[in-house]
Amino acid sequence: MLKTVKSRIIVFTLVILLILTSIFGFLLTTACNASKRIAVSKTDMTIAYYAERMNKYIGQLEESAVNLSLIGEIFYYASNNNQDFLNHIVQHHFKENKIAIGGGLFYEPYVIEPKQKRFCSYAYLNKNKVIVDSSFSSEKYNYLGQKWYKTVKSGVHNGENIVWTSPYFDESGTGSLMTTVGVPVRNHKGVFIGMSTADWVLDSIISRMSDIKPTPKSIVLFADEKNDYVIALNDIINDGENFVGKPLSSLPWYKNTLKNKDYYVYDNHKYIIFIKELDNNMFLIVSVPEDELFAKVRKHIHVLFINFIISCLLIAGFIYLTLSKNVNKPIKYLRKTALEIGAGNLDKKMEIESPLEFAELAQSFNKMTQDIKEYITRLNKETAEKKKMESELNIAKAIQLSSLPNIFPPYANRNEFDIYASMSTAKEVGGDFYDFFFTSDNKFSFLIADVSGKGIPAALFMMKTSMLIKNLAGVSTNAEELITKVNQNLCQTNTQGFFVTLFYGVLDTETGEIEYINAGHNSPLIKRENEEFEYLKQEHDLVLGAMDGIQYHIQHEKLQKGDFIFLYTDGVTEALNKEQKLYGDANLKNTLNNIKNENLEVQSIISEVKNNLDEYTQGEEQADDITMLVLKYNGVNQVTIG
Repeated sequence: MLKTVKSRIIVFTLVILLILTSIFGFLLTTACNASKRIAVSKTDMTIAYYAERMNKYIGQLEESAVNLSLIGEIFYYASNNNQDFLNHIVQHHFKENKIAIGGGLFYEPYVIEPKQKRFCSYAYLNKNKVIVDSSFSSEKYNYLGQKWYKTVKSGVHNGENIVWTSPYFDESGTGSLMTTVGVPVRNHKGVFIGMSTADWVLDSIISRMSDIKPTPKSIVLFADEKNDYVIALNDIINDGENFVGKPLSSLPWYKNTLKNKDYYVYDNHKYIIFIKELDNNMFLIVSVPEDELFAKVRKHIHVLFINFIISCLLIAGFIYLTLSKNVNKPIKYLRKTALEIGAGNLDKKMEIESPLEFAELAQSFNKMTQDIKEYITRLNKETAEKKKMESELNIAKAIQLSSLPNIFPPYANRNEFDIYASMSTAKEVGGDFYDFFFTSDNKFSFLIADVSGKGIPAALFMMKTSMLIKNLAGVSTNAEELITKVNQNLCQTNTQGFFVTLFYGVLDTETGEIEYINAGHNSPLIKRENEEFEYLKQEHDLVLGAMDGIQYHIQHEKLQKGDFIFLYTDGVTEALNKEQKLYGDANLKNTLNNIKNENLEVQSIISEVKNNLDEYTQGEEQADDITMLVLKYNGVNQVTIG
C-alpha cells in the first residue's frame, strides 16, 4: 500500500482537502446561520421600535381620553355646567394635546339639561389653533346617531373602559382617514352618562410607512385586525392605495394564520413576515424579501468561498509542483505518443517500463490502439453493407410505391365517381397495398389488402398478390372466381406461411351497384347522402393464402349519388398512443363523422383521418402500415367542368 508516488500524492491531497472542506463547511454554515439570525433579529428590533412609537401615540391618546372623561364627570356635578364653560375646558384640554387632531365630551340625552337632548363640545386643531365646532350638537349632525358614538357606547356596555372605533374617513371635517378612542363618562352610581373622545389622524403614520421598510421591496401593512380593515399598504408590486379600506382577505399574500417570523411566497419571492400587535387592536406587519434581507450574508459567504477557492488553488499548485517533479517526464511522453495515435498513427507503440502505473497505462494504450484498428476495420465493412442495404431498400420502396396508382384523379374523362388512396409504411417497405382499375367500360374494380408481417418478405408477397389480382381480373368472369383463383395460387406457393386480408369490390358505374368480397379484412364504413358514416354490415370470408379450396361469397351493396365508402387497413385502428391504447373503431367512426360538410371530399377525408391519427399517437413510432382508400359515387349525370 502507498508504494507508488501517485498513490501517496492522491492520499495526501485527499486528506488535506477533506480537512479543509470540513472546516470550511462548518465555518460557512455557522457563519451563515448566525448572520441570518442577526439580520432577522435586527429587523425585528427595528420594526418593534416603530411599533412602540405607535403604541406611545396610542397610549397618549388613551390617556387624553381618560383625563377628559374625568373632566366630564366633574363638569356633570359642577354648578356652572353651561355650554360656554364646557367649550372652554374642552378647548383648553386639546391645546395641551399634541397627538389628537380633535375630540370632545358628549353626553346622553337630557343628562345635563332636562330639555336638551344633545349636549356636547367638540374641539379640533386647525392651523395650530384649537377651534370649537358647534355643529356637532346640531340636529343636522346628531352625534347620537353617528357610527363612532354607537361603537364606543356598545363597547362600554360590553364591559370595555377604552374603546377604539374602526378607521373611517372624516368627510365632514379633515377629510382624512382617522380612528377615534372613546372613554365612558359615568355618574357616582357608575351609570353611563356620556363619553370623552380623542381623534387620531392616521395620515401621519401612513406618510412614514416608507421609513419603516427595511429593504426597498419590503411590504408594510398597517391594519385594524378587529374590524378587518386595511389602513395603509406600502407595496411596490401592487398599488397599495387600491387596498385601503378593504378587508385583509383582499390582500393576495395575507393569511390570518401567519405568525411572527414565518415565511410565505409572493410574486415568486420568499418573504419573512414580522408582526407587531398594537395596543388598540391594530397591528403592523412588515414582509421582507429573504433575498434582500440576506444580501449581506450572501456577500459574506461569497468572500469566504473565494478564500476557500484561493486555498484550494494553493493546494493545487503544491500538488502540481509535486507531480511535475516526480511524474512529469512519463506524462509528457504519454501525451506526445497519445497525440500521435490520435492523429491517426495506430501503429505507434508506447514503451514505458517504470513507474509501474505508467507502464500499465502504456500497455492499456497499446491494447486500445489495437482494438481501435480492429473496430475501424469492422465498422468500415458494416457501414458499407448498411449503405448497400439502405440503397436497396430505397429502390424497393420506390418500386413498391410505383406499382400502386398514385395519380389523382386517375381518369380525367370519367366523372361517375371520385377516388383517392394513400399508403404509409411502418418500415422502408410494407405489406399493405391498394389498387383500382376498369375491367370493362362500366365495371370499376377497387381493392385494399394487408399482408401479414412487415418488411421485405411481406412486401414481396404483397407484390405477388397484387400482380395475381391484376392479371387474373382480365380473364375471370366475376369477383368470386377471381378471388378463388388468387387464393388457390397463393396457397400453392406460400412456403413462408403468409396470408392476406382483402376487400375487393366491383362498382357498376351506371347503376351504383357494388359486388364485393371481404376476405378477413376490416369492415369498411359507408356514408349515405345526408347521413353519417356507419360500418358496413357484411359477412367475412377466410383470409387469402391460409387454406386451399375455400369458396368465397359475393355480397351486394348499392350506392346512391353522393354516397361514400371508406376502406382502410388495421394499421389505422390499431395505432397506439403514449399510454399504449388503440385508436379503435369508435375513434375512426367519430373522426369521419366530425368532418365538416365542406371538407367531404375523397382527398380531404383521408387528410382529416391522418391529422387525427397524428394528434392521437403524439409522435409514437408507427407500428404497422397505414393504408386508406375513399370512393365517392357521383352517378351518371355528372357534368365535367373545364
